[in-house]
Amino acid sequence: MRMRWTAEYCEELKRLWVAGMSATGIATELGLTRGAVLGKLDRLGLMRRGGVMRKDSPPDSAPVRRIPF
Repeated sequence: MRMRWTAEYCEELKRLWVAGMSATGIATELGLTRGAVLGKLDRLGLMRRGGVMRKDSPPDSAPVRRIPF
């Protein structure tokens, strides 16, 4: 069964995330999976701590260079 994100669930998710709770802790608190919590945080633009992530903002730093193995 697919869960519906009600306004109350979204507000509780935001409140817990801003309060510093981990995605795993929020998932436990709301009775969801960690993936569901992370997906919703991403769709709401809240993945970065300390504020809302804006898609139109420039990156904070230069791209990470990946070293091939």
